[in-house]
Amino acid sequence: MALYLLGQGETRFALEVYALASRYAYVANSCWFEDMAGCHIEAAKAGLVAEVVAQAEKQGKERDMWATATGLMVVLEKE
Repeated sequence: MALYLLGQGETRFALEVYALASRYAYVANSCWFEDMAGCHIEAAKAGLVAEVVAQAEKQGKERDMWATATGLMVVLEKE
């Protein structure tokens, strides 16, 4: 979903979603997730101010997984 959001120009939200997912070991410790999404997220961070990145990551880590998933479904349904 973070990659989809990046493609839609929603960089800050993509950072939040990836930070949320990275709270879980199966994402944080996965070479596959790093290769598929993490490298793109890191590249997107390079174009942003450090404070914006830090705030997005903080908010992502504080998000509720299920509430975020529900909100993302609404976004996808509009597409």
